[in-house]
Amino acid sequence: MDRRTDECVIRMSWTLAPALTQLMAEVNAAWPNRSRAWDGTIGDYKHSLTTSEHNPYDEYGKKDPDGVVRAVDITAQGIDVPTLLNAAIGNPRVHYVIYQGRICSRTYGWTWRPSKGHEHHVHISLRNNTSEHIDPAVVLAAQKDTSPWLKGTNMSLTDAEYNRIAADVWAAEFGSNTDTAKSRLGTAATRADLAASWAYAAMLQTAGILRPNDPNADRNGYVSLRQETADSKSLGEENKEAIAAINSKFEEAIAAINSKLDSILEILNAAR
Repeated sequence: MDRRTDECVIRMSWTLAPALTQLMAEVNAAWPNRSRAWDGTIGDYKHSLTTSEHNPYDEYGKKDPDGVVRAVDITAQGIDVPTLLNAAIGNPRVHYVIYQGRICSRTYGWTWRPSKGHEHHVHISLRNNTSEHIDPAVVLAAQKDTSPWLKGTNMSLTDAEYNRIAADVWAAEFGSNTDTAKSRLGTAATRADLAASWAYAAMLQTAGILRPNDPNADRNGYVSLRQETADSKSLGEENKEAIAAINSKFEEAIAAINSKLDSILEILNAAR
């Protein structure tokens, strides 16, 4: 069971998705002394009354006491949270991540949006048919995929190895293998980080977009430019599907008209 032992929990023969079993094993190996105070898999009784990936479901999104739990909570204390977030966000197995009152999901192009709770732990949900609606085959593939999550976490390079690799890269790009390659690449990385920080700050300072009826809007009815961009991308994908459906219907109508015209011509030719 999980940390929620002070409440009634429905007894069932559920299983944790193998992909998440793999993730937990890697987290425990990477940070063996971490806290487990907020770890969680199967939900408590309150969770069972809601739609949550902490409840066991089948691949079609139907509650099943013997089904699969497709969500885990991993305590933040004692781990490198950015490493875990980077491993989960954008991963083909994952639908969304929640941490410290924000959610980052596949649905919104992996853009952070306001949420609630999860202050002390990272919540990770796999692809599912509860919070999204997809091909059950995708759900099964995601839960069964036990490929590594934290790639390279325990593969730290020594300074000598770092210098050798950096020097080789510098030589390949600029034709000069020098002892200062590491420092030069480090300077380039620092400048890139600064540029990214400036761009992010500029984006945050950009005036919001007025959308007073939007649930993501602030109390003045504005959403951020980042939110507007994410929603536009989602709307664009929906419009593509709608246009494709219209084109298909149009082609069917044209084909039907052509068929009728051919029949009329045959009748006219026969009447001559």
